[in-house]
Amino acid sequence: MSAERPNYLNLPGIAEAVDEIEGAIRAVHPAADFHLTTGEDPEGLYVSAVVDTEDLDGVVDLFVDRLIELQVDRGLPLCTSCRSARSSE
Repeated sequence: MSAERPNYLNLPGIAEAVDEIEGAIRAVHPAADFHLTTGEDPEGLYVSAVVDTEDLDGVVDLFVDRLIELQVDRGLPLCTSCRSARSSE
């Protein structure tokens, strides 16, 4: 018997937080692709971004301060990962 995973999208404020993180990235990288998944380490909702740049540190700099606020101050189980679309060329 497996434990049922929580539906993180039902948490108050999480959909808005996802939109905010995606918007911060999309403002600089309008062609970015996003996928939502659940993860276990740590448990939460993961926003995965694929961007057309190799400067992933620069992408993370766009949202990291706000992400920490959302995690610590609001207690949202939100995580991110970024990958370059160029790395698969």
